[in-house]
This record gives sequence, structure tokens and C-alpha cells, in this order.
Amino acid sequence: PWGEEYNIFRNKKKIAITYLKIEKGKSTSLHCHPKKDTGLIVLDGAVDVSFLNDINRLVAGRKIMIRKGLFHSTKALSEGGANIFEI
Repeated sequence: PWGEEYNIFRNKKKIAITYLKIEKGKSTSLHCHPKKDTGLIVLDGAVDVSFLNDINRLVAGRKIMIRKGLFHSTKALSEGGANIFEI
């Protein structure tokens, strides 16, 4: 319901790169990754990365690290949505 998700790389060391396309005004669910740290890199557009008590606005070229177990969601703000790498 929020856009598209494609796994573009994964190796045996449990490293993966996922491409996310989030449509304008839509957001991923509030979720956590209990066993992995996650990095988000905004390729284009602007997003709000929301946590239980905080919101971080990111634009193209910016990144954020999310520690394992931290609940978060990502919402696209730009007219054309947002393209993100999740690592």
C-alpha cells in the first residue's frame, strides 16, 4: 500500500541492499528489525523517519542509522515520492 520494495543484493554475511520506492504521503508501517542494524540512504525526494518519540527529516543524499530493535517508519513527503536504499 505504500510503494515498492526490491532486494537488489544479498550475500552470505547477511548484508543486503533493498531499494524502496515510497509514494508521496504514504509511509511504511511502524516496525522494528530485532536482529539487524539498518541504514537508510535517501536517493531522491524527502522523507520523515519517525520513531516513537522523534522525527528526522531527510532529503536526497542524507542517511540515518537505525539500531536493531528500534521502532521506526518512513514517510515520503516529495511530489514524486522518495527512492531509498535500505542497507
